[in-house]
Amino acid sequence: EQWCSLCRYTQPYIFDMSIVSSLLILGAYLSCVQSQRVVPEDCMWCLCQAVSGCNLTRGCPPDGGGCGPLNISAAYWRTVDSPNITSGPSSKLEAYHGCVSQLACAHTCVQRYVSKNQKDCNLDGVVDCLDFAAIHKYGALECSTPLPPEFQQRLQNCLQDQQNPSSNVEPIIIILVTVTALLSLVFIFLFVKNEYEVLD
Repeated sequence: EQWCSLCRYTQPYIFDMSIVSSLLILGAYLSCVQSQRVVPEDCMWCLCQAVSGCNLTRGCPPDGGGCGPLNISAAYWRTVDSPNITSGPSSKLEAYHGCVSQLACAHTCVQRYVSKNQKDCNLDGVVDCLDFAAIHKYGALECSTPLPPEFQQRLQNCLQDQQNPSSNVEPIIIILVTVTALLSLVFIFLFVKNEYEVLD
């Protein structure tokens, strides 16, 4: 009987602890994902803006070249292990078009490509968004080629606009999740302590 009484009081807290554990795991996962990304979110967004105005309806130009908002070619896509978001069997062409036209999959392509080829293309002593843009646009072997002035201007203007704290969405989410988890732990501790004092 005493054991059942204890179960009755502890079961809700076990459930609450599972929620807290899930929140902590989610926070750790988001932090891990963020740390594994070579191209920061603000750079990725601005690269998309510089390439096409981040036009999500951009298909494949009739004159050939890359497709989608980040102008990714089929060769580029194959180089990064051909990410595929289509469900069920599909041709390579369908898988390619499906990936590069969808922003998250296109981002995956760029992250993988830049991760494999990152270098200081303009030899200014730092590896930053200008280098990532050059690698994306020209490839690792030709990334010392100067970026087109209009392209570079769009990229830099966008990066300047992104320098406010509200642009850093994922770090804010991680902080909120962590704070929520800690507050939940404190609340549960105080609540359990109060319940045991009542029982005594």
